[in-house]
Parts: sequence; structure tokens; C-alpha cells
Amino acid sequence: MARKIRNKFRDGLVDYYKTNRDITREYEKNYEEEKKQEKKPWSYSEKAMIAVTAIAAAGLLIRFLLF
Repeated sequence: MARKIRNKFRDGLVDYYKTNRDITREYEKNYEEEKKQEKKPWSYSEKAMIAVTAIAAAGLLIRFLLF
């Protein structure tokens, strides 16, 4: 009986693909569960980031309109 030849690279690649597929499914399931939960109000840092972004956008708008 002849010994079956195994492609170790292919086997490793398939294992890598299957493992990542399972991890991705688990991540998506957890993401959906978190998304379904009640939304939390914005934190102080998120509000500060929005304020900084708005001020920067207003500054750029004023700069290009006036100069």
C-alpha cells in the first residue's frame, strides 16, 4: 500500500483559514450582542473630540473663505 502524500503547507493554510473564520464568526456574534445593548451616553473624551474637530473645521472654513 502506497503512503498518502500530505501537503503540509496546504494543511497549515486550511487550518489558519478555518481558525480565523471561527474567530471572525465569534467576533461578529459578540459585536451584534453589544450593538443590541442599550446605547450609552457620550463620554467626556468623546464630547471633547467632537468639539475639537468642530473648532478645527470652522477654523479651516473661515481661513479659506476669508483669505
